[in-house]
Amino acid sequence: MKKTILFMCLAGLILSVQAQETDGMVSKKGIPILPEQGDIAVAINAVPIFNFIGNMFNGTVGNTVGWSYMSDWTNSNSIYLQYYLEENVSARVGFRFANNQAINQEFVVKDEAPIPDPDVLVTDKLVTNNTNLNLNAHYLMHRGKGRVQGYYGAGIALMYRTNSQKYTYGNPITSTFTSPETHDFGANITGSGRITEVKNIVSIGAGLQAVIGVEYFVAPKFSIGGEFGYGVMFIRNNGGTLVEERWNGLEIETEETVTANDGGIYLDNTNFGGGIYLKFHF
Repeated sequence: MKKTILFMCLAGLILSVQAQETDGMVSKKGIPILPEQGDIAVAINAVPIFNFIGNMFNGTVGNTVGWSYMSDWTNSNSIYLQYYLEENVSARVGFRFANNQAINQEFVVKDEAPIPDPDVLVTDKLVTNNTNLNLNAHYLMHRGKGRVQGYYGAGIALMYRTNSQKYTYGNPITSTFTSPETHDFGANITGSGRITEVKNIVSIGAGLQAVIGVEYFVAPKFSIGGEFGYGVMFIRNNGGTLVEERWNGLEIETEETVTANDGGIYLDNTNFGGGIYLKFHF
């Protein structure tokens, strides 16, 4: 049912706009329909918009709609800009820089001798930091008949990602409490002690991709389209360092363990945006 409604919306959009334009490649106001040299284009994911329209016809309540990033072959949610070097040649660049910090705090019972009071609590905290940097660039050639315009080309992608975790504990390790009450965040408690830090986790990647796509200009400088690609991505992962604290029978000791590096080569088809996109030229 939703597919039928989506098709009807697309057909209605195309027919209604075309009825207001001439049969040539300009509108009645003389505006060129296809992009020209020097034009800039930006694309958004059209799927949320058409889902919103379809839900209006099937009684779905609480519908929302908004601009959605175009996912790319590295799933980076990059912002893409396309510049037309000539009428039939364009360059497309994508960029993403993301940095986020998550703080998770949990209460645990404070260690007290001889018997801990369950109403006296301290806080264990986990702070996680992530950074994502992606750069993409494509060189594209365009050709077509009328409003139907195809394109093909090739591009490169670079990615850089880091991750770190830092733990702080309300109950210290002491000679009295050699295994203090500690919240289990999922990976911080070891067989002999507890993790205080995970650092220097880095992923670096580079890739090459060939693309082919098609777009239909439903109005001057406004198109709807989709794209497929085939690419290879090389990724190397630096395993990072684990910092662990524990009681060795005489005192607190800290040990750093370097984890192994790994990586991979990924060769696969890609679908720019995972569906249909809307592109605006200006």
